[in-house]
Amino acid sequence: VNYMEWCEKGWITATPGNVTDYDYIERTCMELLDKINIVEIAYDQHFSAPLVIRLTEAGFQMRPHSMRSLAMSTPTKEIERMYRASEITNNGNPVTIWCYGNVTLRIDTYGNITPDKGKSAEKIDGAVADILAFSQYKKAELDPQDAPTIGVHMRKD
Repeated sequence: VNYMEWCEKGWITATPGNVTDYDYIERTCMELLDKINIVEIAYDQHFSAPLVIRLTEAGFQMRPHSMRSLAMSTPTKEIERMYRASEITNNGNPVTIWCYGNVTLRIDTYGNITPDKGKSAEKIDGAVADILAFSQYKKAELDPQDAPTIGVHMRKD
């Protein structure tokens, strides 16, 4: 994976160090408020408490989203169906394409599915972010005109 090329082309942003820079994420969220309508942010509760507290104090609507198969199955199945039906697109984003290519689906005994990395060391974060954004979009029953402000890009044919 050529991360530097993705940085140069603006697909990802590199931050100093080898750990998640929560201060940078917070600053970026604040900057985005002036550019797009952020209705709410879905988050995984593991390791996110300090950032969630700070963003909530800044006025963001933060919504926990379980990563368990029961909560992830319906939006994952719907995203998969929509991609296969060409109802959504990744707009040629190589990072999104790569993340989705790294996803394997874990299926529980009830037929619920969850995105999983399997034994791969590669990232699936972009795919999971799309699924969380789509799930929150469906839960909130947002106006379709708000779709460009979430991670999933709806096709307009």
